[in-house]
Amino acid sequence: MKAPSINIKFKKRNQGNRLFMPVLSWSMSSTSSSPITSSHSNMSSLRSIPSYQTDLVRDHCSQELKALEDQINVLAKKLVFAEETLFQWKAEFYDLQNRFQETLNEHSATRQELQDTRRMLQESEHVRSRWFMKNASSIAIHHAIEEQEQTQRDKEDQRSIHRASLRSLSKFKVLRFFKAQT
Repeated sequence: MKAPSINIKFKKRNQGNRLFMPVLSWSMSSTSSSPITSSHSNMSSLRSIPSYQTDLVRDHCSQELKALEDQINVLAKKLVFAEETLFQWKAEFYDLQNRFQETLNEHSATRQELQDTRRMLQESEHVRSRWFMKNASSIAIHHAIEEQEQTQRDKEDQRSIHRASLRSLSKFKVLRFFKAQT
């Protein structure tokens, strides 16, 4: 009887998954004609090899599965972080967008108020110029009266300044006189 040979071949599990899984194959060739011996030896090898094969497959797959689970957990954490960050950015974006819209509305309102004020000033200037044209004679008389009053006030101011300067001059003279006496 020839000794059994064990061959380990790597075979793809399925086309989508790129994981390779060891698959064991064995062969028995017997030179003896005794069916009991070959059958007995064949049975013992059939009992021992499948358990060895499943242990190999289980160990190899469990390591790969554990590595994949770790990667999935890391990616899941990154995804959760990315979703939270995206949610925060969206909230900040909408807040900024709302504030920008409010500022734009305020700017539009201010611009409208300025246009209204300018229009009112133009209208009042127009009304004022029309009033001046209608009342030119009364304005001239009123202006002449105001000029006379202003001239009178200027004269009074000049007199008070002159009196104050005379008083200060007389004080200096008195001080000089007393200094000369001492």
